[in-house]
Amino acid sequence: MWLAYARTVLAQVISRPDTYGMPPSDEDVAAFEAYLDEWDLLADQDVQFHWVTDADPDKVKRLADTWLHLAEGMAAEAERRGYELQPPEGKLFNDALIVAVLTALASEGLD
Repeated sequence: MWLAYARTVLAQVISRPDTYGMPPSDEDVAAFEAYLDEWDLLADQDVQFHWVTDADPDKVKRLADTWLHLAEGMAAEAERRGYELQPPEGKLFNDALIVAVLTALASEGLD
């Protein structure tokens, strides 16, 4: 559910770059899409998975900052319209992803 939600957010940002404030770069959108593609392949197997990857810490920090900026814009829009920020079915994955990214960044000294 979260993967479909994230793809919808990216589609909105691509079609209307100012939807949630400053638009992400084409490079960041491509990186988000690549991660979503990878996770979709794992999710299609319908099993619990443990995902590990090597990535440039500075790139991960930039992507995390970009997604946070988008999330802040989405949260403001959701509050204004009176709807949930994301589907509740995706909260567990979203929370696990946030914790994993923040933990990895902290281990690299990039808080």
